[in-house]
Amino acid sequence: MASLAIAAESLQDLETALTCWELAYERAHELGAVADETQALRGRATILLLRGRVRDAVADAEYAARMAGDSQIPPRRGDRPRHPRPCLRPARRRRGRTARDP
Repeated sequence: MASLAIAAESLQDLETALTCWELAYERAHELGAVADETQALRGRATILLLRGRVRDAVADAEYAARMAGDSQIPPRRGDRPRHPRPCLRPARRRRGRTARDP
């Protein structure tokens, strides 16, 4: 499902991407796959931010960051980081805060 979300993002089909990220999150949660769950939350946060839903985006990204920290998921370099912290930067900038602010 994450692959479909990424494909929809590349086509700028935000509605489909959001649906796919939500389904990916639900499935990962059912399976107890924390890394996949955090990736789906980060993806959903990105789409929510692009749609102007800044508060919802920050909430998803912060929740994903807490989950990643609690489960000790390491940040990964590349175009699809598993750690959600990078998603918080643009969202917090739009809210007038820095990425390190609580």
